[in-house]
Amino acid sequence: MRWIGYSACAIALVCSGAAFAQPAPSAPSAPFEIVSDRVDYVVHADGSFTQTQESTTRILTQQALQILRQTEISYSEGYQSGDIVEAYTLKSDGTRIDVPRDKMLVTSGAGAGAMFSDYKSKIAVYQNVEVGDEVVSKISFTQNTPWFKNQFSLAAAFPRSVPVHNAIMTLTAPKSFPLQFDVSGLGSAAPEQLDDTQRWTWSYANNATGLPEAGSISDFDSGPHLVVSSYTSYAQVAQAYQDGAHEKAAPTDDIRALADQLTAGVSDRREQAQRLYDWVSGNIKYVAIFLGKGGIVPHAASDVLHSRYGDCKDHVVLLEALLAAKGIPSTGALISIGNIYKLSPVPAFDLFNHIITYVPEFDMYLDSTVKTAPFGTLPAPDADKPVLLVSTGAVARTPNAAAAQSTVHTVTTLTIDRDGEATGDSEVSATGSAGAAFRALMDVVSPQVQANFVRATVPGASDGTVTKADTAKLVDPYVHSVHFNIPNAANFPGPGGISFGLGYHPVALGNALNIGLPVRQSDYTCGSFTATDDTTIHFPAGVRIISVPKSQTLTADGVSVSIAYTRSDPLTVRSVRTLTAEHPHAVCAASYYNRARPQLMTMAGALSAQVLYEKK
Repeated sequence: MRWIGYSACAIALVCSGAAFAQPAPSAPSAPFEIVSDRVDYVVHADGSFTQTQESTTRILTQQALQILRQTEISYSEGYQSGDIVEAYTLKSDGTRIDVPRDKMLVTSGAGAGAMFSDYKSKIAVYQNVEVGDEVVSKISFTQNTPWFKNQFSLAAAFPRSVPVHNAIMTLTAPKSFPLQFDVSGLGSAAPEQLDDTQRWTWSYANNATGLPEAGSISDFDSGPHLVVSSYTSYAQVAQAYQDGAHEKAAPTDDIRALADQLTAGVSDRREQAQRLYDWVSGNIKYVAIFLGKGGIVPHAASDVLHSRYGDCKDHVVLLEALLAAKGIPSTGALISIGNIYKLSPVPAFDLFNHIITYVPEFDMYLDSTVKTAPFGTLPAPDADKPVLLVSTGAVARTPNAAAAQSTVHTVTTLTIDRDGEATGDSEVSATGSAGAAFRALMDVVSPQVQANFVRATVPGASDGTVTKADTAKLVDPYVHSVHFNIPNAANFPGPGGISFGLGYHPVALGNALNIGLPVRQSDYTCGSFTATDDTTIHFPAGVRIISVPKSQTLTADGVSVSIAYTRSDPLTVRSVRTLTAEHPHAVCAASYYNRARPQLMTMAGALSAQVLYEKK
């Protein structure tokens, strides 16, 4: 069972391994199960290490045949090496089918475009695999040159949704090499004392599995995990990164000239910072870079300026250099994107996979790799996260956006003709992280795909068009509009009902309540936002409106719904519905969900109310 390293930015190589205990029945929903898995680390005093892994996985479903059709090891030449020692299919009748070593593939990293990489991958494709078979591999990986001299760290989470029967992890290191451990949910014993080394052993069993809950936080936060590190403090982690990055952010003459050009005539320092951020966000193409220590150390700011591309580390050093040219101090802030909201008490470089910018003068975090986020707006994956400020070594936290800072306001007008066909227009205004998300969405809606976009987002639509504001202008609100046609929107002569969710409503208020699970076991991401849906429906002459829902206001812990219905004439009904979710943090407890769900269900029912009609 290989851990999967996640990386929006190529900051750290997260190696992964695991598995653990006695055979037991599998969860019926599991596509595969880990029969056995052994991972052994041998760490040296300079921080280099060797990892070997022997794994046997049983395939339970057709889906797993696609997931597990091959095994792979990747490594950065010059710093690492890797090999697939053996790989074979073990048929249910005991027949073994080896992948010949001369049939194993070796591929190089991707070229220019989405990624620059000097990584190589060795791949073994299993032969004649069927449901019920087992796939077996033995893999070796060596970090020949440590990314940071005399330092070692690893971080692993053990997913609870996969059945694991017999898994062992060991780590052997010199007695003189100081290590700290954060261990949760694993079996362990006192380290075994050898001649001049010691060996730790951990075990893990997971026989009571289930599907992961939608939106649940990472197993790093709440489940079985292991963090091992030689770092003594987060300040030491920050210093290890800063040693390679600090000089890269020095302003050069060309950077000073650009900073002066971009801020000409502007004396307000905040506006200066905004202009510099906007330029980096809009002009430096994001490219993931995995070239030697380029996966760890940024390029010089001047080089990034002239190449016009870079990864998150490169974005940060260029913005830092431009700000410094105007006398505005800033620092990189190491962060983890994904559903990880806690830091281990044991400091480890492997706990971070991204870096953003912090400007102390404005107490503001910026992520210029997200080209759709206005100055001062953090995208949702960056919000309410622990960060490590690399210039000071301090651990801080990004802000959690309030409901008023992430808003979506949709105004829809529907006109229904005598045949029951509806023609409609919706205009959507969005701010904050919601505005950034809609800019990103509209950025990929080209004229060629507009009609398909409308059909995909407006239930029952036959055709439509999209009008959108310039996604490169980072000014809130971001506005786009959709025109659509819906045949058979009304069933005449009726009687019938029409929901105020008919048409283009990119935030479906009932769905935004996020109450699909009857009960939650895990904490989950819950975000704060305000969504308003203002919909007017015009009925044709000859139709009688039988019933209009009652206006009402409903509240629950941190959530409120306000619904108002009005009639300007006998054939027109307007509904203004506002959903506000205001949570102190980006993560809500499972106990909160289970307590609030009955009230949220009542809200969902109120939001789905219909106007009833019939022909006279």
